Amino acid sequence: MIRSKKKKKKKGSGPFPFIIITLVVGLFGTLFYQYFQLTQNEIKLDSNNCRVDGLFPRDTVILLDATDALSDSQLVGVGNRMELIVSEAIMHERFTIYALEDDPDRFKSSRTLCNKGDGQQKPWLFRAKKTLRDWRVEFRDPMINSVKGLASVTPSKSSPIMEMIKFVGLRTFGLSKSSDKRLILVSDMVEHNDFYSQYRNRDLDFEKLAQTRYFREMRPRLSNVMIDILYVERPTLTGIQGSDHIRKFWQPLVRQSGGQIRDVTYIN
Repeated sequence: MIRSKKKKKKKGSGPFPFIIITLVVGLFGTLFYQYFQLTQNEIKLDSNNCRVDGLFPRDTVILLDATDALSDSQLVGVGNRMELIVSEAIMHERFTIYALEDDPDRFKSSRTLCNKGDGQQKPWLFRAKKTLRDWRVEFRDPMINSVKGLASVTPSKSSPIMEMIKFVGLRTFGLSKSSDKRLILVSDMVEHNDFYSQYRNRDLDFEKLAQTRYFREMRPRLSNVMIDILYVERPTLTGIQGSDHIRKFWQPLVRQSGGQIRDVTYIN
């Protein structure tokens, strides 16, 4: 009797190689998709890391009153606020920094910076420490350091705040394509020049000023501009500064110019 031999089955490798191949293909697919998304959404930037197309999600002007120095504590207070402003900056937001001096002919922006991001908004596979370092060197540090020069300012003979606000309204906001415009004022907000001085008459009635030829000439153009004031308190100005100074003079002035004072932070 011939016994039938049972054929031995070869041991298979199972589904393991298929799983490995699937994982590898999936990983490469994910990498390709994320790279494609990054390149598709890439925005052209200029040397200041600002959008070439000028479509800034928010356009911010920081006006530093350099007509009088800040004390050490005031410098710390303003520095802390700048840290907060930087941390809350929108991706591709433009910041134009102006220094207010006593000579209107010298009005010019001291620096323009844009927030290109620290890389943390990218997919985790494409984040790089270099991007974070570049963001600190090119954006964060210059923003924070911009206020340090206010500690060694020589007091000026005049403080033409209205003229400077008018200037930045024309030079920056008047040309901006952004629907979100913001002005941050670092100042004691005491207007003082040859034509109108709150030092001399201490009259905070805006309605009187509004009827003058000087105001009609100096009225800023602040259509839809939101204003945040870092209100620098000075011991020598207690008779001028305070809530009435903002409520009776600057708020109606800004409203008549088309803007709105959103926040006042006292710096002492």
